[in-house]
Amino acid sequence: MMAMAALWGVLQLFAISWPARSVRLSTVLLALAAGVYGCGVATALIQLAYTRLYAEQSGQSLVMVVNTTSYTVAPWVEELLKATPLLLAGLSLKVRRQWGLTDFVVVGAALGAGFGLLEAVLRFGLDAERLAPSPPRPSSTPASLALPGSSSWGWVPRTGAVSAATACRQSPTEGRQTRSRGRGHGRLATISKDLPGASSCASPIPGTRSRGRAAAWSRNGTAS
Repeated sequence: MMAMAALWGVLQLFAISWPARSVRLSTVLLALAAGVYGCGVATALIQLAYTRLYAEQSGQSLVMVVNTTSYTVAPWVEELLKATPLLLAGLSLKVRRQWGLTDFVVVGAALGAGFGLLEAVLRFGLDAERLAPSPPRPSSTPASLALPGSSSWGWVPRTGAVSAATACRQSPTEGRQTRSRGRGHGRLATISKDLPGASSCASPIPGTRSRGRAAAWSRNGTAS
């Protein structure tokens, strides 16, 4: 993936510079490879040599020497070695006559992309092995943040809980329409028995119990 990213960046610069450049794609790809296997490898070998040599002579630890030279000596060494191929190409009279400023910019970018690719591989190549293995989870939601009543797939609630909440939270307008038809209490009781976890829906609709008592009193008065 890192190699494809570096190659894609070089190809983009090569494409947008076509009105002013004269170098070919093969030359740019050769500069990319030279940045990886030439400048990158040479820089790594030189840094390994002088850090260990200075650590042995000064008596300091290798970690301290590497940390100190990472912002004092290493930047100068890296930039000089990356610019060396351009300096060597500029010594040729034929190259100076043919190449322009855009050609040097494109080739230098290819050298830098190759050097950066090797540096990224050496720095982050072993990070995948350092990661602690974790058991696979169907959801990215931590178990400590999961809500009660939610499924194992995260914050998605169960179908029964949604249906029960929908049946219990009937709006007053729907309740009046259902009671006007005379079948609201029985229908809601049937829904509450069928749905899991909807025992709280078994309470009758407000007003039905008082109406039942009034009807019973009227029947008793008529019979007497």
